[in-house]
Amino acid sequence: MASSLVENPALMKGAVKLIPKMKELNNWKQLFLTNQIVWPPCAVKFNLSSLKKESFNAKEQVGEAHARATELEKQVEDLKNEIAKQKTKKDAFEPRINVAETKISELNEKLEKLQKTNEEQNIRIRNTEHALKKAEKEKIKVQLKVARYSKELTQFHDSWLPHCLSW
Repeated sequence: MASSLVENPALMKGAVKLIPKMKELNNWKQLFLTNQIVWPPCAVKFNLSSLKKESFNAKEQVGEAHARATELEKQVEDLKNEIAKQKTKKDAFEPRINVAETKISELNEKLEKLQKTNEEQNIRIRNTEHALKKAEKEKIKVQLKVARYSKELTQFHDSWLPHCLSW
């Protein structure tokens, strides 16, 4: 009860208001028990019922505060459990993350090697295409020379042979 009063200022104020009334009631009870008075006066009866109501209200507030505290403690426990579950999941994913990061770095290295190989092959292809074009030009030149030499040879052949023996 004392700890809940300290935690809840509204309960504390209610309890502080009750203390003087409780002392007065206690004094009246002492007087009544020692037979110094026969019956408590009407004001005391009224104060007594008022005190009972306030006491009941305070007890009700304390009960509500305890219920709320219990509910909050349950929520705290639930949150702690949820945090523990999430930490467990995180811990379970940690090795997978490390493996994935390792694979990513390996794949990046492979990608860099493939890009380098691709660049080298593109250079070779360009060089080969250039050489092929050059060879085609050379081939055309040689074919033209061959055609010219063939024509000259045919003319020379035709000039030495009689016309009836020529092809």
